[in-house]
Amino acid sequence: MAVFGKVLQWAVLAAAVISAPWAAASPVALQQPIEVPAQADGNKISVQIQLDGSDPIWVVLDSGAPPPIVLLSDDRLPREMGWTSTAQFPLGGAGSGPRPMVDVFAGVSVKVAGLEFPDQRVLALPQGNSFASHTAATGWEGVIGGLLFNRFVVEQDYARGRIVLHPRDGFQAPQGATELPLAVGPAGHVFVDTQLRLQEGPLKPVRLVVDSGAGHALSLQSDEEQGILPPEKTVEAYLGSGVSGELHGKVGRLSELHLGEHVLRDVVTSFPEAGNMPNVGRRNGNLGMGVLRRFVVYFDIPGRRMFLLPGTDYREPFEFTATGLLVRRHSDGYEVVQVLDGSPAAQAGITKGALLTAVDGQATSSMRQDDLNDAMRQPNTTLSVTFRQDGREQPVTLTTRKIL
Repeated sequence: MAVFGKVLQWAVLAAAVISAPWAAASPVALQQPIEVPAQADGNKISVQIQLDGSDPIWVVLDSGAPPPIVLLSDDRLPREMGWTSTAQFPLGGAGSGPRPMVDVFAGVSVKVAGLEFPDQRVLALPQGNSFASHTAATGWEGVIGGLLFNRFVVEQDYARGRIVLHPRDGFQAPQGATELPLAVGPAGHVFVDTQLRLQEGPLKPVRLVVDSGAGHALSLQSDEEQGILPPEKTVEAYLGSGVSGELHGKVGRLSELHLGEHVLRDVVTSFPEAGNMPNVGRRNGNLGMGVLRRFVVYFDIPGRRMFLLPGTDYREPFEFTATGLLVRRHSDGYEVVQVLDGSPAAQAGITKGALLTAVDGQATSSMRQDDLNDAMRQPNTTLSVTFRQDGREQPVTLTTRKIL
């Protein structure tokens, strides 16, 4: 099974509404490292914040969201807090649909782990938008990025569910960490220049957006002129959801991805359909959490560098669905968004729209996405699966196999 994470990358289209990210990074006193309440699951790390003294909410920490603002997936909190919108504009982001309109709320106080950032801007998508409907069961309500990345060295340890903010002055990376230079685009998007090998050919130079809000490992834009094309063996797949709707494309395996001295092999890589990803400047794709989670990452974006230290998951192989099911979280379990043709799930009669309610006797409503992935991506195993389809519960036994 593949539980594809949401693709959170977005691009602000109204420069008059959002000021330049570096100019907006007002000083916040930080004398020593501070740990931020965080939780990790489904290739996302979310942190706890408060807005104008609200109850705490969880938001995804997203290096692909550069402006120093908070994006809310719907307008629940602004309505409850009685905020008044100061502007509206279309927000560009990943997905195949139209750009949604967002409301802008100015002068909001953002508090993170006791640090207060006054007079900030908050964007909110409208009630009932498709992005909110896809994220409603995840437990997080928005995205935060440059507000933290532009001020501190941000330590991200997915395996331990840990986020630490470090003062930039005098920061020393841990011994053994690999330093990679970063480039920052005019709108604040963060890029790393590296190399990859598609199949048996030569290493190719590529520029990737560093995007901790993306659940995939690696996403590449097909480019015939540069010779960046999907491998011979691929599957047509649902890739996730962004602020502009669903993403679809091909999924295959990359032979090698080089990150400094680190060489990752057989990387599951998505190739979105043309027009599914926002234009954020010259780049060949996105480096997502499926890769970043294998490291303890230290982001020093103002210093144009990041450090990679192998983490607990460093040597874990990259896996794809072994059942043929692609799903996303639902309040009662996991909704089936695609069943791959000829797969064990298809042979068992499971169809798109079914609700996966139990795996080996455990209710999926209480299962972490990472645990579900671990159970369902292993080939050559037998799994008891219960799904709800056409109003009734149906138990089946799946014999998994390697699909990609």
